[in-house]
Amino acid sequence: MVTTLPSIPSSESVHLHHFKRRGHDDSSGLSPVGTDDSDEADEYETKAPSGAWRRQLSPCSVFSAASSGRLYAEPAQTLIFLDWDDTIFPCTEIFTTRNYTRRSREWTKPLPPDLDEELSAWRQAAGDFLQAACAISDRCVILTNSRPPWVSACIDHFAPNLKEILAKNGPVRVVYASEMMKKSKSKSDEISEKAEGVIIKMLQSLGCFHGFVSKMVESMAAMRQNAPKPHFDLTEAKFKAMRKEAESFYSQYQGQTWKNIISLGDMAYEHDAAKSLSSTRVAVSQPRERLRTKSVVLLQSPSLHGLTLQLRIWSQLLPICVRFDGDIDLYIESSCTPFTELAKALQVPSLARVKVPAVYTQPDMGVKTYVTADEERAADELLDNLPILLHEAVLGPPRETFVKAR
Repeated sequence: MVTTLPSIPSSESVHLHHFKRRGHDDSSGLSPVGTDDSDEADEYETKAPSGAWRRQLSPCSVFSAASSGRLYAEPAQTLIFLDWDDTIFPCTEIFTTRNYTRRSREWTKPLPPDLDEELSAWRQAAGDFLQAACAISDRCVILTNSRPPWVSACIDHFAPNLKEILAKNGPVRVVYASEMMKKSKSKSDEISEKAEGVIIKMLQSLGCFHGFVSKMVESMAAMRQNAPKPHFDLTEAKFKAMRKEAESFYSQYQGQTWKNIISLGDMAYEHDAAKSLSSTRVAVSQPRERLRTKSVVLLQSPSLHGLTLQLRIWSQLLPICVRFDGDIDLYIESSCTPFTELAKALQVPSLARVKVPAVYTQPDMGVKTYVTADEERAADELLDNLPILLHEAVLGPPRETFVKAR
């Protein structure tokens, strides 16, 4: 049974209460979207209708809109990218371990009862995770290298409970990175086409038959189309999609700076794309801009139980990750002690005490994973204790960081 702790009153609500008690009850000038600097705040003012608060705002949103450093964790300044296959959706478990067909056009019959029942816990965990992401970000993007309509097809057949949150006008956007590559040819395609042109001209100069040359052209085009995409193409596709989303998101008002970008996925594609996005932004950003990039590579090819637990854990870790005032560059895809790395990255030493049962961190090797009753109890205890540790981290520095003065 997962323990749900009561929410801690935000410092904003406390300040606002005292602010009103002193006779200042006019909230018409309070901005739901934080601006960056004092000079920018003078030039731009957001007027919100009565009661139009957007989630939870920091104290600086109440008294001034002057500091980017204090507004970076606001939902209006936080952009989240999430991979789909094996990050949210149990792709390996369903199609490799269970040998379920990958052809979505063949998904015409209901799921087998045993598989449908085993997916119920994952469905709930996935829904809770996406709700948690939407609560801390005004733009949560599922970014996949699959071709449309893969995500919607998976939801329709395996997780209909996610239809509402992933609806066309819902809080979560689905972006297919492959669509970005269609708009511009990759370098490899350009080189291949140039080589083809040279070969064709050479054949024509030798007086070869026109029909033979035509077949050569068709054959080369088919080979290029069906060739497996190299790693850099998949990374480049995600980079272009991330850049487009970031440029759109951080243009809500004039002069808005990029502040807080989070990327979670099971492969290096999205990790490398997020790091490239951050490094290339430095060259064109304003001097006062400070972008915090948090890129995490999660478990690769997780089992159904492992992915379900991972989603539940990150439902609780996301708020801490958003509030962390710095960059995170973390690989936990093959770690036996993922919380040790998380404790270092988030600077929360108490997290290192959390132990994940090994059965949940082992990659899916094509054989169905069975969890014992003791391992299930250990996972439940983890989920019960994690909110307590995270609340302690929010309320004050961990005891391990205090050093007695001599």
